[in-house]
Amino acid sequence: MIASSGYTTPPRQRTISHNPNEAWERIRSNQQFYPIPTMYDEKERCIPKKDSCYLSGVTRIVCMSDSHGKHRSISIPKGDVLIHGGDFTSTGEPKTIKDLSAFFLQTKISHGFQEVICIAGNHDLTFHADHYKKVNKRFHGEQPHDTNEARQNLRNCTYLEDNACTISNESIQVYGSPWQPEFFDWAFNLPRGRPLRDVWSKIPGSTDILITHGPPLGRGDLCRGGNRAGCYDLLQEVQQRIKPRLHIFGHIHQ
Repeated sequence: MIASSGYTTPPRQRTISHNPNEAWERIRSNQQFYPIPTMYDEKERCIPKKDSCYLSGVTRIVCMSDSHGKHRSISIPKGDVLIHGGDFTSTGEPKTIKDLSAFFLQTKISHGFQEVICIAGNHDLTFHADHYKKVNKRFHGEQPHDTNEARQNLRNCTYLEDNACTISNESIQVYGSPWQPEFFDWAFNLPRGRPLRDVWSKIPGSTDILITHGPPLGRGDLCRGGNRAGCYDLLQEVQQRIKPRLHIFGHIHQ
């Protein structure tokens, strides 16, 4: 490329962030994996407070993600906080979102949840209005959904989109973000590298529970074709700066 000054501009350098498979091969030997400690009563389908190993002051977190409109077919244990990691619809249908809201309310009552927290994912197209304008005909023909209606239909939960809330008497800070590295032509896509780094850099270091729809590199991100969909820069932020007590994500379930 020739700049207006007459000097040649060097090509933009690709970094390790742009090739997740190569990045994983470089760092995998230094990554450690541990089983998640859980306390679960199969009979009661919950984490029991009466259990001798239950500690006072513990908040029971129940996680779900990528329900794609099938939330009522999922067996959910009792707990204190229910968190949905996005992709609650197939393609952003307001009707599905309305039923999800009813489901959240019913589950609060039946399962004793004090809080329900939710983020969007790449399938929740109507929550990414600018992108939906570009792709609505592909997904919904000549009858696109109303993006305002879609958002208004999501109730009975705290919806997070690059912001935070506090739970358990404001003792636990939760941050949620729907973005992931570009994945076909779905919602909440960003290029790998600086665009995603800019998003992750805004996550407060005081975050206790981080919810992202897309996974960090090397964590449940392996696709059927052998490529990894996880984000290297998200992994770096999580491990080196944020260090949350819990990171919840979904997106890849092949």
